[in-house]
Formats: sequence, structure tokens, C-alpha cells
Amino acid sequence: MQLNGQTLPRESIEDQWLRFPLPEGLLQPGENVFEFSALEADDVTGDEPVEVEWRADALPKMPWRHDNFRGKRTFAEVQGDALLVVDRGTEPGDYLYVRYPWGAQADSPAEVTAEVKVISGWNNIMINNGAATERVMLYPDHIGTYYTGLRYDIDTTDGYHIYRVVLEGADIRVYVDGELRIDGAGMFTHEADGRNDTAFGAANSGSVGEALWRSVRMSTPGTAHPQLYDLVVTVRFPAEQ
Repeated sequence: MQLNGQTLPRESIEDQWLRFPLPEGLLQPGENVFEFSALEADDVTGDEPVEVEWRADALPKMPWRHDNFRGKRTFAEVQGDALLVVDRGTEPGDYLYVRYPWGAQADSPAEVTAEVKVISGWNNIMINNGAATERVMLYPDHIGTYYTGLRYDIDTTDGYHIYRVVLEGADIRVYVDGELRIDGAGMFTHEADGRNDTAFGAANSGSVGEALWRSVRMSTPGTAHPQLYDLVVTVRFPAEQ
């Protein structure tokens, strides 16, 4: 990272933020130029599919991130070999998702596979590739797509099922335990507003949901690419004497 042509030393990592101290006088009144560059690792080709897998031996760690826990209303905890993700609240902001910045390329195939046992309510696998977005909804008696209204009836509470979501261009397909159950050919078109990540979790502000998540795996040629979401500049003025 450079500011006005000067490279900044990395000071610390806090949550998903990299924090850089600014030498006195480097930030000037008027226009300031920030430059960001990433050095590619020797073993990353940029075109080969890269797989990321999480298994429920603990809460996912960075670069995974999750929404804030809200006590008994929204929380997640490891139970045996699965992660229980819970939304029992209906107040604004009551939902809980674990997210991964996978950096999928909209013109390349990508997929997400999750092993899940639904307990109750509404649960989701969210997929965003920068161009389009969709939610695969998991209810006790069916699964479906949020924006396109496709549906497949199934008892999702009778045990763990493997849900595989495959993206290819404008096509989205959902496989359950290896069988194609939802075919959304040409229907993966709802605008993503630039978001490029995957997420799993429970409900939204006005609804509730609970499920046990045993594993989540994703594959996309874009997974290894760096992403920059936000830049924040903090200026602290000395206290008056």
C-alpha cells in the first residue's frame, strides 16, 4: 500500500482489517493518492480452480467472517461434528451468516457444497459472483431459490443432506445428494450490486431459522485473488492545551 508515492509499513491485523500508521505530514490537505498492489504467489496460476473447505470443528476463521452475535437471539456454537447456527430473533438486524470472500469470476464456473441438517425455519446458502446473486433457501419441507421462485419438496430435517450449488454463466443448478433437483438455466441474473462472496446461515430480521452445518466447500478460479472492500482514513487531532 502506498500513499502519495510512499510505501506504508504494515502495523497490525485486526479482524479483517489491515491497519497502517501514517507518518506525520504524509496526508496532505486536498487530493491524496492511495495505491494498492498484490504480489501473486508462485503457486497460484489464476486460472486453475482453487478449493476452500471448512469443517465444523470450530467457528470459521479469517478470511471467513460472521455477523455479530446477539445473545440468545442469534448465535452459533459447535455441537458434536456440526456448527449450530441460530436466529431466534425478529428485531431489525436479527440474522446470522458466516461469509467467505471467494472472488468468483462471473464468466467462470463456480460451485458451493454444504452438508446441512435443517432444524426449523428459514436457512440460506447465499451466492454472489459480482454480477449476479441468489439465495438457496432451506426450509423443513422444501428447498427453493429466493429470486426466481424455484422449488423442490424434501424433508430437510430427517438427517444431513448434501446441497451442491453450481454456477455457470447465467445458469444456476442445485443438486441434492447428487441428484439435480433445481434447474435454473438462464435464471442466475439478479444483480449482485458488486458483492462477491458466499455465505451460509439463518433467516433475516423478520424471520427465524436454525440448522446444523457440518461442512462447506467451494471451488472457483477466483478464490485465490485478493479483494479490497473498504478504505478508512482516521485523523486524530491533538488535544488543545
